[in-house]
Amino acid sequence: MIDHINALLTSWYLSPPWGRTIPPVDVNLLERVYLRTTRTFGYCCGMQWKHECWIYSIDCGKEILLATQNQIIGTFIFMRQNIGGNTSCFV
Repeated sequence: MIDHINALLTSWYLSPPWGRTIPPVDVNLLERVYLRTTRTFGYCCGMQWKHECWIYSIDCGKEILLATQNQIIGTFIFMRQNIGGNTSCFV
């Protein structure tokens, strides 16, 4: 299994693509977000740097949609993962 965070940090500092620091993300993993394009809520389940902006993967229940920072609004509500498999939300 690949540790994606360490892989990103390692490759980022070895060869930054544009000579500047990585910009901060607008929402966090497992944060509940409002997706403006579909007018629905979902949870951020991933992000990647592509075309000089963050692309967020949003789990909307039945599908995972991709969105830019201008297409989502963070709610500061997070999904908690329990070991038993039950999920709940917390702020």
